Order: sequence, then structure tokens, then C-alpha cells
Amino acid sequence: MGKIIAKSVSFSSISREISEKYSIPTLQRPYVWEAKKHVRKFLYDIYDNSEEYFIGSLVFVSSGEGTIGREEVIDGQQRITTIFLILFALRSLIIKQSFEKKLEDVLREINSFARYNDSFDNQEIIRLKFSDKNTDDYFSMILKKDPPDKTLTETQEKLKINFHYIVNELEKVLVSKKTNRVDILEIKKYFNKVKTLQIIGIICSDNTIAYELFESLNATGLSLANVDLIKNFVLKQLKGNQLVLRAEKKWADLEEIFSESRGMFKTFLRHQWISSGSYINHSGLYSAVEAKYKNSGSRIVLYLEEIFRDAIIYTSLRNANLEALDKLVGGKRNDARQIKEVLDFLRFLNVDQVYAPILFFYKKSTKEDFKKYINRLVAFQFLYKYIPGSPSSAEKIFADMSSPEKNKDQNKNFQRLEKLVKNEKDNFREVFAEKARYKEGNSGDLQFVLERYVFSKGGPLSFKEPTIEHIINQKGKINKEIHQLGNLTIFEKDVNSKMPDNVKDKIPFYKKSSYSEHKEIIKKYDFDKNYIKSIKRRTEDMSDIIFDIFFKILRSGKIK
Repeated sequence: MGKIIAKSVSFSSISREISEKYSIPTLQRPYVWEAKKHVRKFLYDIYDNSEEYFIGSLVFVSSGEGTIGREEVIDGQQRITTIFLILFALRSLIIKQSFEKKLEDVLREINSFARYNDSFDNQEIIRLKFSDKNTDDYFSMILKKDPPDKTLTETQEKLKINFHYIVNELEKVLVSKKTNRVDILEIKKYFNKVKTLQIIGIICSDNTIAYELFESLNATGLSLANVDLIKNFVLKQLKGNQLVLRAEKKWADLEEIFSESRGMFKTFLRHQWISSGSYINHSGLYSAVEAKYKNSGSRIVLYLEEIFRDAIIYTSLRNANLEALDKLVGGKRNDARQIKEVLDFLRFLNVDQVYAPILFFYKKSTKEDFKKYINRLVAFQFLYKYIPGSPSSAEKIFADMSSPEKNKDQNKNFQRLEKLVKNEKDNFREVFAEKARYKEGNSGDLQFVLERYVFSKGGPLSFKEPTIEHIINQKGKINKEIHQLGNLTIFEKDVNSKMPDNVKDKIPFYKKSSYSEHKEIIKKYDFDKNYIKSIKRRTEDMSDIIFDIFFKILRSGKIK
């Protein structure tokens, strides 16, 4: 029978009382503490209190009596990781000030807390190890003082930001303002507070006890994310089953897919559930998963396989990565340039809700139906973004689109979406006219909208290399109106590059254009006489027409 042992220990005695080395297992969530929110409070709680300050419990799973394995940390990862970062930051300050000899004893102790020499083969062992290789490698690099300057995962970036934040904050309290030098006594004083931190070390004899304890920690009020709870639930259902190792590996692979955005992982799990036909809010997701899969080992394995496959589709859709999708479904949707344009537009819109039904339609519909459905969904999401309304109103319809009982006539579901926006043109105009502004390097959504607007007026239905053109040149202008919708249009890049700066000198280019919209700009608006008034008037005109364009797309599913 499993058991739990609790010990009162200081941080410096963990290696003697609990384990020489320990790891963050697959059960645990990544390192997520925010610098200014969590780390700052932890730093100053240590600084403001006396030695032997109590910081709560650390929960470990024993590696087994007489083994050479690592104890696993199942609760307290955020605190123990941050303590190590504090130690590394103290070391960095000491070395930066060339105080190695004066604080040699402190440096020696910091090193002994971080690593030790194995007596069996005389190899140096780092005490804290992460199951995620990217995190573990970067943590080791911080320990060795040479983290690389390269593209980082979300967790690596968190480690980097928090480490530098701790260094800066410690400088504020440990460096003398008079001499601009580290105060040796203050360094030692703070270091003593860190190593005497008081902890209740809870050691569980096996994973079964650990899973149950992890669950009870959440029940007693500790905030654990749905991602962590669902992960724990899946592994707990398979305890004692030979499939548990396979499930742990599959979940690790799943986390790797979302390594650059844990927030997207959380969103995906909910969208994946909605795409299966049931509306659920964030707070209810874990309970829904538990109710459906409790005491069902074989079905939970299928659930894990399903969410893994859906995760690849979901991230590919969100990144507009059609190559990955084609590999997954054997080229089913090859040559879908229009789909990529729409998915790219959706990325720039920076909205989440609509990906749940898009995931469903990608899995369940034909290529032609998928094109039509995605056009209608994205048109709705664009309009709904600028109209006051409850997100849940749309999400409940999205769930019905996936429901076996309500997805037989999708036109009825889309008509329900139409009703949410149909009479909102005035609200749309007011909000969109204010928010639709050109932003250097981040106007992909605006470019897509402008292209649809230009096409609607007459002319060729495609550009080879489109670019946004400012009617009144933006160079040297500080008026906020310059980047408003009414001062923008679309030209081919090669034409735009030859365009003169002065609006009068641009007139021949506009007149020669194949697009009726460019000719209308010259005829209808007086940009050369009163450009501020013209921009305002054209912005209002365009907003109304853009609403009509996207409402027609919502109804028909046809982009052009």
C-alpha cells in the first residue's frame, strides 16, 4: 500500500533529507511564473522576512528505496525553479563585481546546491532536471553561464526573462548606491535567507498516491490549469496499465506541438471539445472530460490519440501551414491558395473562437464544402469582431455546427450567425472606422479587406504582388488621419514603387489603373484640396461597403 511521508526541511537540506537529485516529470506543467507578478513577490518575501521563512510544501514521488533514480517534483516546480534562478543571479552579481575570492564560500555553496559529483563514476550531476529536453538544455546553459541568443521556446523565454529580472531586482537591493558596488554583507545575508527557507517536504511512495494528491491539491483551492488537470486525469486513469508509458510519451509529444505557446494549448483543448459537438466554457472543461472518460482506460487512449491528431491539424490551420495539412491528409486539399489567404487573414485578425468549427469542417467536409464554410466563418468572425456581442452566443452556434443532432442542415446554423450581425451596420461602421488603421509590418488583415473592397468596384480579381498605398503620402506627416482606412488603397508593388509622393502627381497612375476604385478616388474625393475631410468621408463610405461585402460572403461562401 502506498504511503506519504512529510518532513520539515530547509532548502539547503533537501539534498540530504529527501534526494540528491530530482526532476520535473511529464505530470507537471512548464515553468510559467511571470516576472513582475510571481517572481517579484517571491523575491521580496525572502528579502523582507528573516531567515527560516516558510514557503509552503514541495511534493515528491520517491524513486524507490535503494535506487539511483531521481525523485519527481509533482508540486512546487515554480518555487524550486525560481530558487535556482535566484542562486544563479546571486552568482552572476558576485562574478560581475569580481568578488569571487571575497565570496568564495558563497560561490562554493551555490555550486553545491546546483550540482554534485557522483561518487560512482565521478561525473558531475545537475540536481534539478526537466523532462522537457528544450527546458532542461536551457536551464543547464544558465547554470553554465552561457545561454545562447537564439529563437527560444515559450518556457525557455520565461527562464531567460525571469533570470535577467532577478539579476536586475537584486542589484537594486544588494548594490550600494554610494559606491555602486555589491555590499558583501548584504549578499551573504540574502544568501543565508535563501538557503534557510523552510519547506514541508512531502514524499509519496508511488505515482498512484501522487496523482491523487495532485488532484486533492486542486480541490483544496490551489489554482491548477485545465491542461494540468486533464493531463493528470489521463495518466491517473491508466495507472497500472502497460499503456501509461505510451500515454506519457504521447502527452509529451502533444506538449511539444504547443511548446511555443502554452496559452494556445489551453485554448486548443477547449476548441477540440467544442468541435466534437458540445459547448463548454473554460472552467467546465475538466469536469466534462472527467465525466466522459472516468474509469475507461481504452477510451481514454483513443481520446489522447484523437487530441494529438487534432492538435496537428489545429496548429497547422492557425499557422496557415497547408503543407503540414496536406501531409496529414494525403494531399486532400492541395492547390488551396484561397484557403491559405483566408487563414492568413484570420491570423492577422487575432481571434480564437472560430477555430473550433474550422477544425470540425476540416475533418468532416469535402474540399469544396470546406472552402465555402471557412469563407463564411471568417467573414462572420471579421464582422463580429467589430460588433458588441457575447462570445458565447457565437460559440454555442459553433458547437451546434459540430453536433450530430444539429449539423445536418448547416445553412440553418449559418443563418443564426447572420442574425447576430445583420442589423449591426451602424455599430460596425463606428468601431471599424476608428480601429482600421495601417500598421507597419502588421496590416495583413487590412490588406485582405482592401483587396476585397477594390475587387468589388470592378476590375481584375487578383493582384500579382499587392501592397498598401497611402493616397496622401505618409512621409513627413504626423496627422493621425494618414493611417486611417480612407487614405488607403491597393496597388501592384511595382506600380506603387514608381508612384510619386505628391497626390496631384499620382493622378495619372490612378487614371491608368485597371480598377474602377482608383478612378473613383480621383473623381469623388478632393484629396489634393482637403485631405483630412476626404479621408474621413471615404472612411465612412468604405466601412458601409465593407460590411456589405463581408455579409455577402457570410451568406454565399464566395470570396470573389
